[in-house]
Amino acid sequence: MLLPTHVSALVALLPIIAATPIHPPGDDIDVSNRYIITLHPTANLTSHLSHVETLHLQTAAQQFEGLTHQYTISSYQAYAGHFPPSLITTLKPHPDIASIEPDTIHTLTALTKQDKAPYNLPLISHRGGGPDQSYWYDDTAGSGTYAYVIDSGIKISHLDFEHRASLGYTSLKNITHDDRAGHGTHVAGIIGSKTYGVAKKCNLISVKAFNYQYSSTATILDAYNWAVNDIITKKRQGKAVINTASSGPYSKAFNTAVDTAFSKGVTTVTGSGNDGQPARSVSPASADGAITVAATDSKRTRASFSGWGPSVTLFAPGVDIMSTWIGPETTEERTGTSMAAAHVAGVVLGLKKVRKLPDAKSTLEAVKQLATKDLVGQPKGGHNLFCYNGSGK
Repeated sequence: MLLPTHVSALVALLPIIAATPIHPPGDDIDVSNRYIITLHPTANLTSHLSHVETLHLQTAAQQFEGLTHQYTISSYQAYAGHFPPSLITTLKPHPDIASIEPDTIHTLTALTKQDKAPYNLPLISHRGGGPDQSYWYDDTAGSGTYAYVIDSGIKISHLDFEHRASLGYTSLKNITHDDRAGHGTHVAGIIGSKTYGVAKKCNLISVKAFNYQYSSTATILDAYNWAVNDIITKKRQGKAVINTASSGPYSKAFNTAVDTAFSKGVTTVTGSGNDGQPARSVSPASADGAITVAATDSKRTRASFSGWGPSVTLFAPGVDIMSTWIGPETTEERTGTSMAAAHVAGVVLGLKKVRKLPDAKSTLEAVKQLATKDLVGQPKGGHNLFCYNGSGK
């Protein structure tokens, strides 16, 4: 349940709710015959609204309120109102109008607090430092979303996954799904395990492309191809993310695959590489369609091993990260941009759940807009953005 002191913080997370009064549970909110109308950027808003008010008066429908809200954000211009259906029918073909949609009801969700959380989780749920070392997150926690983890497999029987992990696909021939390396289980734990995860209620799908530490571009691309097509076939673009831990030499084929997936609405998160080189020199980190994540330490300073530069989308914790391991209840600390990327994948699922982000483009924009600016020490060029989950803290 949301404590009163946290209401303003969550409203800041969801600015779209600000136009709608917040009512106690059980209150009836009638949105019948209420509409939001968006204009083309070139339309004259003042002239258009005058025209609408004239039309509304001509309908003599006194039970309708008429114009109730007006919105202008740079070239974006829109308005909302309570109008009779006949007026909406008249407005639909108007050349000023880009779209007309019915008003809808939004539900204000709650935050859950995890005390004594590993250091990395509070970092992504607080804008700054301070004494609060708890992890704050929306209590939907990515429920109903899917993380496709392209890695060494997932120990799906680990108790911290609470039966939310499953075997999806392996691109390795004559090798079982089992995670022998531990890397994939660790990454999956950061994304969505009960104790160590960012999106603690998401579904985790194992897409195995590594047996131990190494694999080939062709093998990984096969796994990626399966994941993308599974998401598209099941129409999960608005509730899924692909997390790939692979980092290899620049590959036009891999980058093109990622960019094509992006154009189809599929979100891909990847690490920036562990060789301390520009991320533009590795794939899939250099793909335009990837959310590329560099690693920081506990002080939010870029890790020396982390890839860097303009290809980096944002930063997240990636040093000494505790997470699940390949025993049924075991844990392990690991370091790398794979760990950093997993944090962002979890945040992506949380945002897709709360904000109903339909595709990769809206997801990328939301992650960047929400991130904390100019917080990372020694970013070494590129975007100085640190991952933030929108808790309002």
